[in-house]
Amino acid sequence: MSGLPETPRHSSGLSARELGHAHSEAAALTWLGALHQMRWEASEAYAQAEALLELADAQGFPHWLAEDIMPRGWAQAIQGETDTGLRQIQHGLAAYRATGAEVQRPYFLTLQAEAYLEAGHYDKGLKALSDSLQTAYATGEHWYLAEQYRLRGILLGTQQHADTPEAETALQQALKIARQQGAKSLHLRPALNLAQLWQRQGKQAQACDVLSSLYNGFTEGSNTPDLQAARRFLVAL
Repeated sequence: MSGLPETPRHSSGLSARELGHAHSEAAALTWLGALHQMRWEASEAYAQAEALLELADAQGFPHWLAEDIMPRGWAQAIQGETDTGLRQIQHGLAAYRATGAEVQRPYFLTLQAEAYLEAGHYDKGLKALSDSLQTAYATGEHWYLAEQYRLRGILLGTQQHADTPEAETALQQALKIARQQGAKSLHLRPALNLAQLWQRQGKQAQACDVLSSLYNGFTEGSNTPDLQAARRFLVAL
């Protein structure tokens, strides 16, 4: 398995690879890839997905293979290969359901919605998000709700080619959920989108207020895409 990236370590001090436990290694690669995806680091997320694909294929792990395809497709779409990425995600969703798994389906559908956004397919993106939200509320899997509502706000605004009240409502809902969950990064993202919306409406002071206090609350991670985008916006504002 040479050439695979380093995986997190067990309490014994050994990595999953050193322990020789393939399922643990697959889980580690999955969550490391998810971390990069959530930080919007598409190239790193793709590299982890490729490593997991190699491992899952060699070991014959259908569940890990199915779970790997969707973040891989998301990374392709974010990096400009939207058609290829969307095909990958669609295939992954079907393969994942075929395993009988339902956990994380809202997350994967949200990745699909974001890929549709990148491709300019706004109606399809809203449909994927509708399915995502319906599944989340049916199963109680709410950990990604803030991002689901944030993307809904962006898609609604883009679809209408205007800053609609519905778009603002969705972004405000994303802010509320992230604040209740104490999820700082997922709080910062809709704050930036709402600030951008308010700037376009001429509400400069409100735009600055909604973002600056959140941005100033971060003491690390200044090199992450989210904080860099927030800093650029505040400087320009």
